[in-house]
Amino acid sequence: MPEKTQVYYRILHIDDNKQFLKLFSVMFKRYFDVTSVEDGEQALAVLKNGVKFDAVISDYDLPGLSGLDTLKRIKEIKSDLPVIFFTGQGNEEVARNAFLLGVSDYITKEIGGMAQVEKIVNSVTRAVESNRLREDKDIALQEVKRHKENLEEVVQERSREIVELNKKLEAEIEERKKIEAELIAKNRTLDNIFEMNPYPMMIIDRDGYIKRYNQAIVDSTNGAHPPASHSLFNDPFFLACGYSPYIEELKLGKPVVLPEAYYNVHDTYPHFPDKPQYKTAVVFPLEHKDGKPELFLVMQEDRTERRLAEQALEKANEELRKMNEELEIKIKTRVASIEESNEEFRKEIEMRKAAEQELHRQKAWLSATLAGIGDGVIATDTKGNVVFLNPEAEKLTGWTTEEAQGLPIRKVFEIINEYTGNEAQNPALKALSDGKKSLLANHTILISKSGGRIPIDDCAAPIRDENAKISGAVLVFRDITKERAVLNELEAKNNELQDFAYVVSHDLKTPLFTIYGFMEIIEKDPSSYEEYFPVVKSEVTKMEAFISNMLKLCSTGKFINENRLEPIETRKLLKSLFGFIKPAEVEAELIIKDDVPDLFGDIQRMEEAFMNIIVNAMNNKHPENPKTIITVEGSRYDGRAVVSFRDNGKGIKPETINKIFQPGFTATQGGTGFGLPIVKKIIEAHGGRITAHSDGDGKGAVFTIDVPV
Repeated sequence: MPEKTQVYYRILHIDDNKQFLKLFSVMFKRYFDVTSVEDGEQALAVLKNGVKFDAVISDYDLPGLSGLDTLKRIKEIKSDLPVIFFTGQGNEEVARNAFLLGVSDYITKEIGGMAQVEKIVNSVTRAVESNRLREDKDIALQEVKRHKENLEEVVQERSREIVELNKKLEAEIEERKKIEAELIAKNRTLDNIFEMNPYPMMIIDRDGYIKRYNQAIVDSTNGAHPPASHSLFNDPFFLACGYSPYIEELKLGKPVVLPEAYYNVHDTYPHFPDKPQYKTAVVFPLEHKDGKPELFLVMQEDRTERRLAEQALEKANEELRKMNEELEIKIKTRVASIEESNEEFRKEIEMRKAAEQELHRQKAWLSATLAGIGDGVIATDTKGNVVFLNPEAEKLTGWTTEEAQGLPIRKVFEIINEYTGNEAQNPALKALSDGKKSLLANHTILISKSGGRIPIDDCAAPIRDENAKISGAVLVFRDITKERAVLNELEAKNNELQDFAYVVSHDLKTPLFTIYGFMEIIEKDPSSYEEYFPVVKSEVTKMEAFISNMLKLCSTGKFINENRLEPIETRKLLKSLFGFIKPAEVEAELIIKDDVPDLFGDIQRMEEAFMNIIVNAMNNKHPENPKTIITVEGSRYDGRAVVSFRDNGKGIKPETINKIFQPGFTATQGGTGFGLPIVKKIIEAHGGRITAHSDGDGKGAVFTIDVPV
C-alpha cells in the first residue's frame, strides 16, 4: 500500500449515503484530502466556486441529477478533471456509457476491505498522473513552438541568400512541378481510394509494423487508433485467428488470402465491448527492394453481420420447424374432425335416395352440433361464395347466415396481416384451389362487419362429394384474444421482476459495503467501537426497512379483503388521518373541498394510500414556502370517482416524473422509494389508476386517483 508521502491528492467524493461518505473519508484520510458532497448539484456548486481538485470519485445512481448527467456537467466545467465511478451497481452497459462520456475508471463496490482501498488509490494515481503528464506535454509543445518561431527567422535570413540560386533553378523546377503535379494528382486519387474505401485497410512493413491505415480501420475498432510501435504479426487478433503460418508466404512476395476466423476483442482487451467478430483479409505486396517485398497492403472484410444473420436464421428455422410440428398436430386433429364430418355428409347423400326422412334428421343433428361448438364454422360452394355460418361464426364476423348467403367469402371473412395491414390469403379459397387442407398464416386479424379487429387462428379443407369431386370448402376459426392477453400479462410480470432485481442490487450493496468497511476498522482498532458501531447499526436498520418495504410492496393488492369492502366517507377519513400523521413541529395544512366524493373499498388499504400521498407532500416541502398546503378535490363520472391531492411543494422534475412509481426510486434525501409504488398497487387492486403531474421543479405536484364506486 502506498505511503502518505507517495500518494496525497485532493479528492471530491459524491455519494448519497452519508454513512458511506464518512467511511470513505476515514479509510482514505492517509492518502487523500477528501471533500464530501451528497449529490451532483452540490458537487457542481463546489467546482464552480473555483475549488481545485485532482480527481472526482462519484456513485453512479444519485438522487436528482444522475451520475452520467453529473459526469457531463463536470466535463463542461473542467474537461481534463479525472472522474472515477465507484458504485454498487455493476452493469456492463452502464460502464460502457460512462467510458463513452469520458470517465477515467469504473469500480464496483465489493466487500474487499483494504484490497479495495488499494485498488481505488491505484486508480486515482493513474488518472491524476496521466492528467499531469498531458499538462507537461502541453508546456513542452509551447516551448517547441517558440523554438520553431526562432528557427523560422533564421531560415528566412538564409532563404534570402539563396534567392539568386533559386532563380537559376526555376526553369528546371517548373518542369519538375509539372511532373510532380501529375504524380500528386495520381497519389491524391490513390489516397482518396485508400482513405474512403469502406473496407478496413492498412499498410505494413515486412516485420508487420503498421505504417498507414484508413478511417475504416479506426471505425472497426470503436475509435481506437493502431499504434505505430505495434506489429500486426504479434497482435492477439492475428495470433488468435491462426494466421501465423502465412507470415513466411507473405515475405516471399505472394498475395495471400487469409481464411475467415472468429475473434472477440473483449477477450484480449476487457475494456472493449463484448462483440464477437468474423473477419477475413487479403494481403498484397506493394514495394520491392533487392527482389524482396518491403511493404504490404492489408484489406480486411468484416463478415460478422452475415455470420450472425446466418446463425439467427438457423435458430429461427429450428424454432419454425418446432412450431410447424406442433401446429401440424393441431391441424391433423382439427382436419380429422372435419374429414369425419365430410364422411358423414357423403353418407347422407348416398342415403337420400333411400330415405328422405333420414336426411332431415341428420341435417337437424348436424346443425345442432355446429351451433353448439365453440369455434366459428363457415361453408362455401365451389366458387367461394358463403352458404352457411354457425352462430359462433355469425358472432365473430358480425354477419348473419341470411345476410352472408351467396356473398364472396373474402367479403364476409375479411382478414389482414396484423403488422403490415395487407390482406391475408383466405384459407378457404386456397383449399378450393389446391384441393387440400390449408392453414391460416400467423398474426392474422379478422375485420368484422362493424370494423372490429379480432386475432384469430383457423384452418380450411375442401368438401368432396361421393365421387371425390370438390363441392365446396369448410372454414373453422376461433378467437385467440384471451390467449394473447395471458402472454402479455406474463411479459408484464417478467418486466416487474427485473425492476425488483435492479433495486435489490443497488440498494442493498452500498449498506453492506459500509457495514463491512466499518467492521474492518473496528476489528483493527477496537477503541473506535463507540464511534463507528452506531453507524453499522444504522445501516442494518436501513437494510431491514428496505426488505420490509420490498415484502410489503410484493404483497400489496393480494390482501385486499373482499369481505372488508365497504362505503368510505372520504372527507371524514382524511380529517382524522391528517391529525394523526402530522408531526407537531411540521407546518402543514390539509384543505378538503366539499366536492370530494365518497369511495367504496378496503378502508384500511385506502387509508394507507392516502397516508403515503400526504406524507410524500410534507417530505417535499418547498424551501421558500413557510407552510405545506395540500388541497384535496374530487368529482364523479360514469360510475367512477376522482380524488386529487394538490400541494405547493418543490414539484417534480420532468426527467424524473416517469420514474416516481418505480420501486426503490426516490428524489428525496432519506426516502425509501416505496411509498408511491405501494399507493399505485393499492389503487390498481381496487380496479383504479393513479397519475402524477407537475409543471416543473419548484411548482408543486398533483396526484390524481380514479377508482370505480
